[in-house]
Amino acid sequence: MARKYLLYISSILMIGQGLLSLVPMFAASPYLDGHNSYVVSRGSQPNHQSYYLAKQHLKTIFSDHKTTFYCHCPMVWPKVNLTQCLVGQDIAYLPKYSSTEFEHLYPMDRFKKRLARIPFYRKLINQYCQKKSRACLRKHIPIFSHFEGNMIHIRPVVKELNRKRGTKWFYFEKVSQQQLSQKRFHCQISFSHKYFYTPHRIKGNIARIMLSLHQSYSTFNLFTQDELEVLTNWHHVDPMDADEAKISAKILGYQNHPYVAELLSRYHLAQEQKNSLGKANQP
Repeated sequence: MARKYLLYISSILMIGQGLLSLVPMFAASPYLDGHNSYVVSRGSQPNHQSYYLAKQHLKTIFSDHKTTFYCHCPMVWPKVNLTQCLVGQDIAYLPKYSSTEFEHLYPMDRFKKRLARIPFYRKLINQYCQKKSRACLRKHIPIFSHFEGNMIHIRPVVKELNRKRGTKWFYFEKVSQQQLSQKRFHCQISFSHKYFYTPHRIKGNIARIMLSLHQSYSTFNLFTQDELEVLTNWHHVDPMDADEAKISAKILGYQNHPYVAELLSRYHLAQEQKNSLGKANQP
């Protein structure tokens, strides 16, 4: 009987430890658009949705989109013309036509490794998912399913390119306004260094997506200090444009993303001020 009660108490303590990892710590951060922000609670994270349901919503969101995210391939959903993709020589050997699939900008395998560094989740993984399959993690670890269904970091990409990228991480380098004006459009994958080089034209898009993840999942330390500094640089030199604003607004119709919602509000306010100024200057 005593052993039964000890097991019961141990289970309660284990659950409590997991819940504590989700409690907001309210630590000021200088990386979110230059103002103090706080680690958000689970209640203000995106509404939980399964990956399957998220993909159904994303098909609707991107049904009228003209190009893929990374390499600007012409797209008539879900078909893609690869002859006009902006890719480097290292990934130029692609078929003429293909179709799209959805990719997590923050690789799920990378998030899985982050979870395994936290004692509570490592214990769950070892207990239920020793093979660490996504189906098993999805079933037994809710935060994994939560992250997988987060639409803010899922975008349509070419199937072949997604296979070639695999779990390669972005190459983090600061860029200047002058470099941005050079418009390096081509996608490149470094197979020797295991990096994925993204075009300058979407660096700001990537930064805002990643900074949103940093805010929503701050207790998991998704990024290093240096990576956050680079993301902040990308965000400032490549601000939100009309196309990004349109996609963000559609996603916010399904899920709650406070950081993106605030940036979208600032974008619309800036546009209104710009239009008002233009009208005031008219003769």
